[in-house]
Amino acid sequence: MPIPPQALELEDAWEQGQRDRELVLHLLFLTWYGLIEPKHITGFDEDQATQDHLQQTFTHVYGTPWLLGDAHDWKQRSETFRRLYREQRPSGLDPMIFHGRGAYGEYFAGQTRVPNGYQSGAAYPAHGTDVARRRLEREGSVLMATAAAPRSSCAIR
Repeated sequence: MPIPPQALELEDAWEQGQRDRELVLHLLFLTWYGLIEPKHITGFDEDQATQDHLQQTFTHVYGTPWLLGDAHDWKQRSETFRRLYREQRPSGLDPMIFHGRGAYGEYFAGQTRVPNGYQSGAAYPAHGTDVARRRLEREGSVLMATAAAPRSSCAIR
C-alpha cells in the first residue's frame, strides 16, 4: 500500500507551517516506523519512491532541531535531562499517558510496559541491530519523554 492519505495530510499540515507538538510526534513516528520496519508490519510499499518520500520527510522534520545550535551542547543537555527525568520517574511512565495519541501513542505505551525498558541496558527485541539498539538507548528515551510531556506544552518551533 502506498503511504496512507492520513499520513500525507499530516505532512501537508507540516508543509503549511504547522508545528504543533502532536503533529511533529506523529510525523516523526510514522516516517521512522516506515523506514525501519518491513512492509509486512507497516503495510507501506518498499519501492524506492516511497522510501525516498519517507526519508525526505523524516530528515526534514527530524533535522529541524539541528538548527537550534551546537549538537554537542544539546547532547549534554539531553544527558542532564535523562538523569533528571530518571530521578523523577525511577519506575518509568504510566502507559495511559499515551492513550488516544494514535500509532506513536500505542508504540510508546508498549515501550513503557517493558520491564526496565526505559533504562539503559534493558532487553531489546531480538530483531534489533546493535546500531539500532545503541541509537534507541541514546535517543529513544528522550523522544519517549518528549512524547510523554503534557499536551499543553508549547508547540515545537
